[in-house]
Amino acid sequence: MLERIGTRLKNKKSVVLLFLLVPFFLFTASVVFSAKPLLYEKAEFSWLIRDRQGKLLWLSLSEDQKYRCFVPLKQIPQAVLEATLLYEDRDFYEHSGVNFLSLGRAVYSMARGGRRIGASTITMQLVRLSEQTKTDTVFTKIQQIWRAFIYEFHYTKDEILEAYLNLAPYGSNVEGIGAASLVWFHKNIQELNLAEIIALVTVPQNPSARNPLKASNNQWNEARKRLFALWDSQKPNPYNSFFAELPLKVFAPKDLPFYFPHTVLEIYADRPRKKKRDFPEEQVIQTTLDLELQKELENVLTQYLADKKPYGMENGAMVLADWQTGEILSLVGSANFYNVRISGQIDGTNIPRSYGSTLKPFIYALALEQGLIHSKTILLDTERSFAGYEPENADGKFSGPLYADEALKKSRNIPAIRLAERLSSPDLYEFLQKAGIVFPRKKEHYGLALVLGGAEIRLRDLAGLYAMLANRGFYRKLTYYAKEKEKEFPLLSSEASYITLKMLETKSLFPFGSVLSSWKTGTSNGQRDALTAGVFGPYVLTVWIGNFDASANPNFIGSQAALPLFFQVAESLQRLKTGFDKAWYTKDNLNIKEIEVCASTGDTDLSLCGNKPKVQAYFIPAKSPIKETGVLRKILINTQTGLRECKEIEGVTKEEIYEFWSLELQRLFAKAGIHKEPVPPYSLQCLQEIPRYQGNAPQIISPVNGVLYQQDMKNSQTISLLADADADVDIVHWFVDDAYLGHTKKNSSLSYVPQAGVHTVYAVDEFGRSGSLTFKVEKAGF
Repeated sequence: MLERIGTRLKNKKSVVLLFLLVPFFLFTASVVFSAKPLLYEKAEFSWLIRDRQGKLLWLSLSEDQKYRCFVPLKQIPQAVLEATLLYEDRDFYEHSGVNFLSLGRAVYSMARGGRRIGASTITMQLVRLSEQTKTDTVFTKIQQIWRAFIYEFHYTKDEILEAYLNLAPYGSNVEGIGAASLVWFHKNIQELNLAEIIALVTVPQNPSARNPLKASNNQWNEARKRLFALWDSQKPNPYNSFFAELPLKVFAPKDLPFYFPHTVLEIYADRPRKKKRDFPEEQVIQTTLDLELQKELENVLTQYLADKKPYGMENGAMVLADWQTGEILSLVGSANFYNVRISGQIDGTNIPRSYGSTLKPFIYALALEQGLIHSKTILLDTERSFAGYEPENADGKFSGPLYADEALKKSRNIPAIRLAERLSSPDLYEFLQKAGIVFPRKKEHYGLALVLGGAEIRLRDLAGLYAMLANRGFYRKLTYYAKEKEKEFPLLSSEASYITLKMLETKSLFPFGSVLSSWKTGTSNGQRDALTAGVFGPYVLTVWIGNFDASANPNFIGSQAALPLFFQVAESLQRLKTGFDKAWYTKDNLNIKEIEVCASTGDTDLSLCGNKPKVQAYFIPAKSPIKETGVLRKILINTQTGLRECKEIEGVTKEEIYEFWSLELQRLFAKAGIHKEPVPPYSLQCLQEIPRYQGNAPQIISPVNGVLYQQDMKNSQTISLLADADADVDIVHWFVDDAYLGHTKKNSSLSYVPQAGVHTVYAVDEFGRSGSLTFKVEKAGF
């Protein structure tokens, strides 16, 4: 009997044990074999855009309209961790997700009708935050407890604590301790003092009642006092009382910084799109932008436009970069981002605008590169038609012969176009294409008008081109991303780049003395845009003044509207930064020589100069031109008659150097009041021998090369035959095809009525030198 009773009791214990173990094993299995939850599955994070020193430029809202910044646990100060555990879950590292002792106290208190006591651990709170569930019923609370065990099984304590601190609510639409420190205190989390840490840690328990926007809220103040007392009991320190009384300066979300508005919105739109992952990374974009410089440039622009407002100048844009690194330091997109009247939200640095003459330096650089000029080569600023394109200078005048560097500084149009016409591969269009500048049309559409702003480029691209000149011809695309270093490649030779900058250098006009600077102004057609681009110290700066609606203003002239602003910015930077006292470009290790050339012609053969003045020129050996202009010539003069001889007569003739200017230039000199000694006429004996003397063949000016002439049904078009002959020429003979038409005196023209078809016209001077040109006449309407 006793054995049977014992057996029954033993069986009952087994049943009870089994009854108890089966749920335990089932519960354990449900935890162990459950899918690993994603801590941040429903959380989107904000993007932080910072300047080169780490200063916050902008904090975006997340895609679910929250301020939520992910901060790794290792970057969260120890005081934040300790205060959070002290206030929220002191036994966090001891329990397995649920604190049954605290849970029991809470149930007992509510059963007796006492106040509701929070029993949720940090893990349980994370379940609610991560899965965005409610726990207002017994069933949902039990489910939360079960999920807490699952979280604890799949994740470490540090991972859980990190997720909680990044998802906890801190009032309004601010979630996560990282966003809370930035929004409420405008500080990175590592910069918080103890008073601010204590204040933030108390908010998640009741984020609505303790919203920092309600800084005078008694609930928040009382919670802070309780936590300070608790902190002092655990970590006694004489400074605790100081922090407890420290007043808090709380900001509102609307007070968040919004610097570089055009640029940060562009960066945000271009942000990397990442797949959702269980452990997000910090969504921080580190830029090369400099907040201090940005504020300075904005202030200078604001003051400048205030002074220029009577002249209709209300908008501008600027790009400042470090040419040594290719890093963009400042981008001022408009005069006022919030000014609707001037369309302030348009980014003037990023829209194509007409650049006027700011690309001329690159024509001269290419001409230096291709051996067409040296710095003192004589270029002609004279009236000229280019296949029907008849450009003028801005002042409507022509200066005649100019040094290359002088023509560039004075921004004369004709010399630049003459050079552009002579460029081989690459020409200006191909050069700009190599720099990554894309034009909407093919090269033929722009022609030589490209020289004077016949297309449009961005202010940023212009800055990149000038940075290339300072960087010894090595081009890299400018960037504002700190981790993105563009590869550089040679676009010009170092020698051509250096000489071009020296040709642009104008110390006498630059207001701050010893600082080297090279710059070029530009004015678009119709005076819609005024520009200046240049290099000084370690910086490249491009400036634009204009209207985004492209409306014209007679005051929009590069030298008058943009250049003064360029100077003001440069002066401000000199006060702010160092390094301006050093020569930022030198010809050390470059294949460049400074040589003497004839001042009047730029010829390198000094034997032709005689006693005439000489000037210093920058010269690239084996590349710069050594062919003489033919203006300076040694001729035989009869000392008895003063006439020119063709042969040496012993004791009678001597060699003298004369300038042989073309008739066109002789007219210009005379118009300008410049006296040029005429070349003596030939002696009778010399004329009888009809010498074919050295000199320049006639250059046909009319008909114009490349122009299509038309023959009307009733009236034929009359063409004036005109040639520019050498200085020693009196008569020019004219032939069309095989027919002789007659002759003209110097400075005279011959009228000619052509028939439809293709014709070749010949101009032959009295010494047999000839020039020719082919032109086409077409019947109108055909």
